[in-house]
Amino acid sequence: MDLTPLFKPKSIAVLGASQNGNTIGGRPIRFLKEYGYQGAIYPINPKYKECQGLKCYPNITALPEAVDHLMVVVRAELVADAVLQAAQKGIKSVMIFSSGFAEAGEEGKAMQRRIQDVAREYNMPVCGPNCQGFIDHFNQVTATFTGSLVNGDFNKGPVAFCSQSGAMGYHFYGMAQRMGLGFSYMVSTGNEAVLTTSDFLRYALDDENTGLVASYMEAINDPDQLARCADLAFKKQKPLLVMKVGRSMAGSQAASSHTGSIAGEDRIADTFLEQNGILRVDSVGQFFDLFKVFSNPKRLKGDNVGIVSISGGAGVVMADDCERFGLNVVTFAPETEENLTQKLPYFGSAKNPVDLTAQVLTASEKFYDCLKCVADDPNTDAIVVFIGLLEHMKDILVPPIARLEKETEKPILVTWMACDDPIRKDFKKYGIPLYEEPTRCIYALGQLNRFRKALAHQSERKKQPTVAPDQSLTAKVSQLLDGDSKELDEMTSKELIQAFGIPATKDVLVTDKSEAGEKAAEIGFPVVMKIVSPEVAHKADVGGVILDIKDKDQATQAFESIMQGVSRARPQARLKGVMISPMVRNGLEMLVGIKNDPVFGPVLMAGLGGSYVEIFKDVSTRVLPITAFEAKDMLKELKAYKLLKGARGGAPRDIDALVEVLLKTSTLAMSLSDRISELDINPLLVFEKGKGVMALDALVSVK
Repeated sequence: MDLTPLFKPKSIAVLGASQNGNTIGGRPIRFLKEYGYQGAIYPINPKYKECQGLKCYPNITALPEAVDHLMVVVRAELVADAVLQAAQKGIKSVMIFSSGFAEAGEEGKAMQRRIQDVAREYNMPVCGPNCQGFIDHFNQVTATFTGSLVNGDFNKGPVAFCSQSGAMGYHFYGMAQRMGLGFSYMVSTGNEAVLTTSDFLRYALDDENTGLVASYMEAINDPDQLARCADLAFKKQKPLLVMKVGRSMAGSQAASSHTGSIAGEDRIADTFLEQNGILRVDSVGQFFDLFKVFSNPKRLKGDNVGIVSISGGAGVVMADDCERFGLNVVTFAPETEENLTQKLPYFGSAKNPVDLTAQVLTASEKFYDCLKCVADDPNTDAIVVFIGLLEHMKDILVPPIARLEKETEKPILVTWMACDDPIRKDFKKYGIPLYEEPTRCIYALGQLNRFRKALAHQSERKKQPTVAPDQSLTAKVSQLLDGDSKELDEMTSKELIQAFGIPATKDVLVTDKSEAGEKAAEIGFPVVMKIVSPEVAHKADVGGVILDIKDKDQATQAFESIMQGVSRARPQARLKGVMISPMVRNGLEMLVGIKNDPVFGPVLMAGLGGSYVEIFKDVSTRVLPITAFEAKDMLKELKAYKLLKGARGGAPRDIDALVEVLLKTSTLAMSLSDRISELDINPLLVFEKGKGVMALDALVSVK
């Protein structure tokens, strides 16, 4: 859908217009007039002939033209008919302030579906319902009733912000405006009946006035579309920031009831955002900190930081924070230290962090010379400056920093503790990010570095093809998934994964103790014997596993012991028999799994396996599809990666074979996403380099 009529309308109508400029129906007209909207404005309300000095019309059909945009401020039960009338009139876009739809129960959901049906039939963009509207700052379109505009704050700038909560979004916007942060767009999406957050993000990313796109999200309703937005952000080299709430159970439930959306599991949301190069923030304050650093067009080329401070203690704090946020307090080149030593008093420090001491600050030129030394060092990628108090020395300290900002391509960030408004205004004028607390400054620089790494990661990721479903294999294994059981037994689960090329042990099923010894001998001792039942997932917990069986007699005894023990522990379970497998040793136990998330779809997991997987929780996840590059990245995130590489003199493991299993498991998950809900391969033994892998156990849960 073309969103131009929505954001850049040449004419606007307001259904439910009010004479009172302080009401929901009156503020949009008031703001359009106050903030200089240049197009035609048509109030609609049968009560008035004139509204706020404008001719008022009794209904939509009475309008003198098919306007570009209609704002709807009427009761919920009247909205769907109004949207249909607008479409029949030829109106090009609609925004619905009214509440009482999907967030309010089944009747509201039905009314919202009517709106969706009309919008799709007429291909008409609709924002809302249950939203607070939007602002296009560069075209003076104030299609909102927010109280944030009552005080006259209207700063233009490079930030586009999209919020799924109207109140939270505009409270945030109001704070940012009072801080002097400039916006290109501000959008409240509401229930997203037609247009979603991703639609608005995509529009903003394509906008030439926008350099940074951010969003407050309560639910990711369309992950595929958001991933496409992330691709566009990568192509445009624009940062995409998201504050995704609902980390806690209480927060998730509140978000769902607020907009009628499914929040999804937060850990998977975290994974999805990270792998798509979207920077996640956890607070409103972090948003503001990043708006400052990303509003400056300078970008990092590396993670090496030079710190210049008037306080030795502040330098230590910032150095600690650099390590915490993934930055490196670099060692200066010898010539840099030598130059600084000549400029500093004997009790200062020329090493990084540089301790200027108060003596250097008495003259602008001395201060500039020290800053210049650090900026010119070949090892530094960014300069961080710490100052505290000293408002009376503003005219000595600010000009050297502003001068260096013009001369260097390296980002400069300043922490000035206990500064005043004149200092804030000076740094805003020069476009230099200013913070009043050192940790927030280093956090912002760390996120700038994360953005650099995310761009590099996305570049590598896009060089390789992603895994895809294999329909031929889907047809081949479909009969394995038929039946009334919610879980496949181990033998069937292994047969399924082997069909997709994942190595597993060759097993034999026995149903009578008389054949147990002979079948075990055919496999070759030692062997493992396990119960086979779709109702028994954790076999060891009910005596369903016996290891290291060395002869026929032990095999016969093991059969009896397993069948009797499981029958006592699970009398209702259907026991198919006992599976005999070779006893495989000398591999590192890993876990490979799949979970089908209701929001994000198939999610791949890899981690340290075996009996203690729930204790150590050393697991990495990715939302599918993935590339081989991402599969390797998953393994590198694990603490167990050191074991795979051969820690403490151990033999390196077959990482390439493990990566291949991750890719084949991904193909399986995508091919059967409508049939299986979970898959666990645990343990998957990873042998020495070049010797492959082997699945010893598998469990498939069926939808």
